[in-house]
Amino acid sequence: MVDRDVLAVVDLPGRALERSRVLMAKYADVPMSLADATFTLDSDFSVYRFRGRRALDLIPSRR
Repeated sequence: MVDRDVLAVVDLPGRALERSRVLMAKYADVPMSLADATFTLDSDFSVYRFRGRRALDLIPSRR
C-alpha cells in the first residue's frame, strides 16, 4: 500500500513513540487481534468510549 501511495508512513513525535513502546511492553503477553492493532490519525475516533465512559487514547492527542 505504501508503494501505491495509498498509505503514508509518518514519523511519530518522541512522546508518542515512547508511549507506543510503553503500551507494547505492557500488553506484550496479551494476544492481539486486528481491532487491537488499528492505528489511526482520524480524530473522529475521539467520540468512541469504553463502556460509555472512558475515551480511546489517541496518538497524537489533541492536547
